[in-house]
Amino acid sequence: MSNEPAGRADKEGNRYEYLCVIKTILDLVSGKIVSFQYEPLGEDEGAVDITTIEKSGIKNFIQCKSRISSKDIWAFSDL
Repeated sequence: MSNEPAGRADKEGNRYEYLCVIKTILDLVSGKIVSFQYEPLGEDEGAVDITTIEKSGIKNFIQCKSRISSKDIWAFSDL
């Protein structure tokens, strides 16, 4: 069953995304990562909510969604 728009699940999803951003900011302040971008523009715009870069130069992509459209689970091809 899909999440109803603007319903309880939508609000929980927004709260989860907010907490992901706060955790990323704390990782930046503590030195675990060297930079991050929230809702990046360009080719990564539609695919991720947060990108981070570690000290080693590794770039991580974080998606803060529990579901994709009306599907209950993510398939690898969706990523």
